[in-house]
Amino acid sequence: MNVVIMTALRPTSTLELVSWVRWASTIGAGGGLIIGAFEARGLERAVKTERARVRAEEAETRTSQLTYLNSILRHEVLNTATVIQGNAKLAAVDCDSDTIVSERLDTITTHARELEAVIDDIRILLDASGEDLDSARVDVVGLLASEVATVREAEGTVEIETSMPDEAIVPANQALRRAFRNILRNAVEHNTSETPRIVVTVERGDETVVVRVADNGPGVPAAKREKLFEQEVGDDHGHGLGLLLTGTLIESFDGTIELAETGPDGTVFRIELPGEARSTREAVTSPS
Repeated sequence: MNVVIMTALRPTSTLELVSWVRWASTIGAGGGLIIGAFEARGLERAVKTERARVRAEEAETRTSQLTYLNSILRHEVLNTATVIQGNAKLAAVDCDSDTIVSERLDTITTHARELEAVIDDIRILLDASGEDLDSARVDVVGLLASEVATVREAEGTVEIETSMPDEAIVPANQALRRAFRNILRNAVEHNTSETPRIVVTVERGDETVVVRVADNGPGVPAAKREKLFEQEVGDDHGHGLGLLLTGTLIESFDGTIELAETGPDGTVFRIELPGEARSTREAVTSPS
């Protein structure tokens, strides 16, 4: 445009021509810079939008796969394990007089139960990983009291002390029960003391609920402390999903779990969950 203007209105001097060229160059450069900045921002927004779309598709695909695996475990593998266990029990009744056969059938039944436990843990892990655990409102005290009673009944030699308020409401659901169950079982199964002791405390703050589970066991080996909640398949104790499942569940409810203390005098696990303001406490999902 400037060339056309300059052709129609010729500069009268070299200085005027140089000034006109500099002015035109400056305006052109500034305009180009502004247009380029807007174009760059547009491209950046387009890239972000495309990335978000791809991530959403990947998340949807992953959720679909987890749902499918969950269905397979629940309806195929678990049903098969149940059939194996049921038939082993029936065969044990028919072969009650044969000691060797009875022992082998007992082994089959035991492993079938362990398989069911593994499947149940994996199912809960898949639910938690797929963010399918809808939060409601539960009473931590009620869940813990129920699990403590179960441990006392199953393990007659265990001494359990509790220090808990009347209630402590958190945004979670009944799956939180499994996390507490695993921590209590861990305190019993790995305790070599003549009289295992467990102390469970719950502290209710204005914004958080803190649960501590202490035992008098031998402590967690140093080699396992760093990846305590990342146990792999092939662990020597059980199927290795107990604390991994516990950590996953706690995190799915926006909580944290840590190995607060450990040593020859015992171990303390600390769980912190987001609490509920006291002024908003109404109906609570009771433990089943």
